[in-house]
Amino acid sequence: MGSTSMGILYALTAAAKAEWKNAFSTSVLVSLLLGSLPIVLMFSWIGSRGPDVTTVTYVLAGVFLFIVWNQAFFRIGWSVSGELLMGTLDLAIVSKTSLTLITLGKSFSLLLLSILGAGLMLGVGVLVNSGVPELGNVLLVFISLVITTIGVMVCCFIFSPIMVLMGGRGGFLNGFSLGGIVLSGFLYPIDIFPVGLEALSRVLPTSWGMIALYESTRVDDSIWQITGHWAVALAITVIYILATWVLFGIIERRVRKMASLGSDQ
Repeated sequence: MGSTSMGILYALTAAAKAEWKNAFSTSVLVSLLLGSLPIVLMFSWIGSRGPDVTTVTYVLAGVFLFIVWNQAFFRIGWSVSGELLMGTLDLAIVSKTSLTLITLGKSFSLLLLSILGAGLMLGVGVLVNSGVPELGNVLLVFISLVITTIGVMVCCFIFSPIMVLMGGRGGFLNGFSLGGIVLSGFLYPIDIFPVGLEALSRVLPTSWGMIALYESTRVDDSIWQITGHWAVALAITVIYILATWVLFGIIERRVRKMASLGSDQ
């Protein structure tokens, strides 16, 4: 059991390090920052006009998660399809390490790169708001932010195998990226949505994380209510991970048995 765990950890670490070397560069980071700057300035200014600390905190956290999602979604979503296009996917599949673990390790690095850029942009947002909001429950807000960020990763991760099974069709991710940002409630609470749209948003772990984050900024909300929403977010996260594992299994079986990929097989 111990050797298996160490093997998994080694595989994840090796894949993460290799992807970080390929993905990170100063030019990539600068491009990320410049591309995110307008949205950060706009929403941070809107948040600074908010009536209370809850609004300001929600907007700042939402902008941070917006950037993480926007950057990580395409990078992680295209990670396996990119290998397919370059002809290196077969090598990953025939290795002793499962494709799921390899892609998960790469996804950690791509998420970290997105978090790095989003964190720097969050600093810009704090400057626009003339400082960090005075929170009464900093720990609860932080935990909610971490859980929501994990939710972002699994939402991006599940699209890696989906993109391959869909044949890597261009433009496929665009609608889902925007829809995920809206349904996650990064920029406004989901309880203002129409009933049908709100119900749809609750399929995403990120929406539950944002509910908990919003409640964490309010002194009158019960900690049990907040932890309950954390639990739901983490439970949905586990479901996404299991679904992703199943989808990667389909890819591996198709390659090994039929030597083909795509939605038409």
